[in-house]
Amino acid sequence: NGTDGDRRFDAGLWAADLHMAQGRFGQARAIVAAIQTRCREDDAELRGDLARLLHLADRFSYDFDAALRHLDEAARWYETSGSVFGRSAVLTNRAELLAWTDPEAAVEAATEAIDVQQELGALHELGKAYTALALAQVRMGLLQEAAASLDLACDALERARYRSGRARAELVRAFVHARRGLPAKAAEAVRAAVRGLVATEVYPTLILLAARLLDVLGVSDPMVTDAARHARSVLDGDHTEVTAARVTELLGMDPPSLFREALDHPDAAAGFYNRNVRVGPVLVRAPIAGADGMDLRIWPEHEVLAALAPHVECAPRLRFTSVDPPFQVHDFVDGTVLDALAPRGVRVPAFVLHDVVALFRSLAEIPFRELPPVPFDWAADGDTVSFARRLSAITGHVHARFRDSFAAVFAGLGVPVAPLQPVHWETLTSRPFCLVHADVHRKNMILEDGRTFFLDWELALWGDPVYELAVHLHKMAYFGNERDALLRAWLDVMTPAMVRSWETDLETYLAHERVKSAIVDTVRYTQLIASGELPPEEEHHLLEKLTGKLNSAGRYWGWSEPIEQARTEYVVRRHRA
Repeated sequence: NGTDGDRRFDAGLWAADLHMAQGRFGQARAIVAAIQTRCREDDAELRGDLARLLHLADRFSYDFDAALRHLDEAARWYETSGSVFGRSAVLTNRAELLAWTDPEAAVEAATEAIDVQQELGALHELGKAYTALALAQVRMGLLQEAAASLDLACDALERARYRSGRARAELVRAFVHARRGLPAKAAEAVRAAVRGLVATEVYPTLILLAARLLDVLGVSDPMVTDAARHARSVLDGDHTEVTAARVTELLGMDPPSLFREALDHPDAAAGFYNRNVRVGPVLVRAPIAGADGMDLRIWPEHEVLAALAPHVECAPRLRFTSVDPPFQVHDFVDGTVLDALAPRGVRVPAFVLHDVVALFRSLAEIPFRELPPVPFDWAADGDTVSFARRLSAITGHVHARFRDSFAAVFAGLGVPVAPLQPVHWETLTSRPFCLVHADVHRKNMILEDGRTFFLDWELALWGDPVYELAVHLHKMAYFGNERDALLRAWLDVMTPAMVRSWETDLETYLAHERVKSAIVDTVRYTQLIASGELPPEEEHHLLEKLTGKLNSAGRYWGWSEPIEQARTEYVVRRHRA
């Protein structure tokens, strides 16, 4: 009879839905086809449910054209039947589909779906609509907006106790973290998503998506690997290529390909710690293996850049970070390095002074809670003496590490046995700490259209703002009136507490920076010249710079006479011999 037939159709529909959710798309389609041949032609709501189920099978297998056809068919049947639930479900499904195919249209569709689901009180559908909105925002690069949408999605999904929906939202969150350049947080979200999907035994194609994201991040996880292996075993066909394509779409780039291209690129700019290669509109930045660490570092650079993003526009935009192999992807800043336009001995454009001071003020306003965690034994806020001693401990460690192998060089250049003895930290005044770049100099500034962008954040610290000022003044070698103008502007924008007793402490920090430069660059420049890889003019330039650095430190070491460049060259070249 009709009732028994309806029950069989309901049971078949539930079976088809289970097969679809668990990735057995062929079996789901076969059951749907069998029901379609047996159900009444005028059973519009059932036919709408069947068409919508086919839409889901198509969407989760990434056949978006077929998914749209079946969704439109479902919408027509639901309209005929007058099904309120069916029509509202189509609104959510349309937003979910458009998030993949047309993100801008998806925002409008998701907004409509959210309004309807809120009115109906359908929490699980509301959570899915917010998740679709977040996915579209990720595709559009609107990461802060996506994070806010996901918070709303998770709230609705948790209240609905919809675990698989919550897992899907967490997977989208993983891509938000990945696009912000935070691989650890992205991996954490991937694990949470996969645990939820495995527990509910659904959506194997999403598990493959999660596993592929971990691969691109360079993160391994046995649980995710096992889940992906099982997902492949239940799915028809090989989903490797389509999964990789979907991850590339969500990241807005193909990081492994960018890295391979950067490796093969003959032109690269390199500092002491990183190699930088432009690849199209982005910069691939990779650490130099085996680089000697001669500076205090407490944070991974990508975590600093991610924390900066909401507050500082004049820093590189971080797009992605890989753990293994280690590299970052930044937006490329297409401008002129300040050192090329205005090297030492040339005045900087006036706007540069303004931009430097504006940066220091912006950094002072970033809340500590939004920064990466500091080391457990880091100086307490305001403890400038402990902070400064941490700085000189690194300098002392560098000197001790090279004391024996560079003994003849240090002695020949007049570096004393206790080079840090003239630096007296106990006189420092307490000041509130803030984020400091700690390496703002001419080669780390790019000028573009009258604005200054500040690069190389790997030495950023939580510390004394007067230290930031000292490092900058030491490395810039401004003309007197430039220095005075910068100091006046700095005093105008920093809080009174941050400039307390600044003049005396500035000189103390400068003493350390000059001694540090003499020690560190004696080692670095001697190593570079000893390599025999530099052209003669570059060697001459380094010897000239080193002579200047030694004489700056010599004033603190009590030298009665300056060292001549000829002496510097003689000592350095003997080390190579």
